[in-house]
Amino acid sequence: MNATPSTDVQPVPVHVTGIDEGLALAGAAAPRRRVGCRAYTVVLTAASPVQEILALDGKRAYALVQAGGNQAVINNNFAEINNAANVAAGLPAPVGMMLPYGNTTPTRIPGGERWWAAAAAYPTQVTVLAVQED
Repeated sequence: MNATPSTDVQPVPVHVTGIDEGLALAGAAAPRRRVGCRAYTVVLTAASPVQEILALDGKRAYALVQAGGNQAVINNNFAEINNAANVAAGLPAPVGMMLPYGNTTPTRIPGGERWWAAAAAYPTQVTVLAVQED
């Protein structure tokens, strides 16, 4: 049976009851989040070749890190970042993620875990941009 569509559409009255939450209407704005960021640079030297670059932070959504001056290694495991391979000349077999110097694209680290950086050539700068959300 073929039905021809009608050009007159009659609205149906609707009454909603028993809803504890507000209705999300099309085009309604999403709730706003507070976002903050903090930028800093950690300098690795011969006197301190391993340093914490990100502290434990439950509000941190992600961080962007980038090495400058020399390459660095980052890791979220303190025992692994202190491996002798991470301070060996030339970093032939690093234990962690390599941050090459001169790279213009920062590395994104999700979440709020602790992270450390190590270097074998000095000085090495590790620039951090930590983004927090409430």
